[in-house]
Amino acid sequence: MEAEIHSLGSFLRSRRERVDPRAAGVVLVDRRRVPGLRREELATLAGVSATYYARLEQGRDRNPSPEVLDAIADALRLDTAERDHLHRLGSPASRRDRDRPVAGSVRPGVRELLGLWSNFPAFVVNARRDVLAATGLAERVNPGWSPGSNLAVFTFLDPRAKETYPDWDVIAGQTVAGLRSASATYPGGDVGRLIEYLAAEDATFAHLWSTQDVYARTIGQKRFAIKGFGVITLQFESFSVDGAPGQTLFVYFPSRGSSDETAFARLRESTSS
Repeated sequence: MEAEIHSLGSFLRSRRERVDPRAAGVVLVDRRRVPGLRREELATLAGVSATYYARLEQGRDRNPSPEVLDAIADALRLDTAERDHLHRLGSPASRRDRDRPVAGSVRPGVRELLGLWSNFPAFVVNARRDVLAATGLAERVNPGWSPGSNLAVFTFLDPRAKETYPDWDVIAGQTVAGLRSASATYPGGDVGRLIEYLAAEDATFAHLWSTQDVYARTIGQKRFAIKGFGVITLQFESFSVDGAPGQTLFVYFPSRGSSDETAFARLRESTSS
C-alpha cells in the first residue's frame, strides 16, 4: 500500500474527478460516462500539454516545477490544505526523510507549559497522532487524549470514540484527511505503517482513505459527550512546536458567556476537587 499512500497521480486523479466541467468553463459536447474533468481538459485549463499532464498522473514524471503545480492547483480549485499537499507530493522526500521516525518525546519546557494550562484540555501530538503529553482535564474530556493513545486508533478502533464524539462521522473524516496530509511529509516509516494497519483493521477507515481528502487542523470547534455534563462544545487553537518537527500543541476552551462555559466550569471543578 506504500506507493498509494503518497501517490501524486492518485491525488490528482481524485481531485480532477471532483471538478464540475461546467463550473470550470468547459463546453460539453457529449454525454459523460465518468465524473469530473478529462485529462486533456485539465491540461488545457492549467496551460500544460495533455501529454505532460498524463505523465504526471501515470507517475512517469515525478518532478514537476512549483509553477506547474500552482497552475494545476488553480485549475482544480484546490483549497489551501490541498494545495500544500499537492506541493509536498510533487517534491518527494529523500529515502532518509521518508523513513525517519516521528518525534516521540516532548521537551521539558513544553511539559511545564502544559502544567501552567492545567485548567484547560491541552495536549501534544506528533505527526502520527500519538498523544505525547496532556493535561488531566484533557483526559477527562476525551479518553483518546490520554498520553500513550493514538488519536486515529482511538477514533476507529475504540468503542468509546462514538460515545465521546456526537459528530463521529465528521471527526472520522477529518482524522483520515489529517493523516493523509501527514503522509506526504512522512510517507514511509511510522506514519505509513499506521495507515496500513488501520486500513486493514477498519473498512470505514479504508473507504475514507480512498477519497484522497486532505485536512489541516489549525482552529475550529468540536462537540464532546461527557458523562454527567452532557454535550459540551469547545473551541480549539493549535500551535506547531518549534524544534520538534511534526509536533502540535492543541488547546481547547469554551466560548465566553455560553452555556458551554458554564458546563465546562462545572466539569473543571469536579476534576480538581
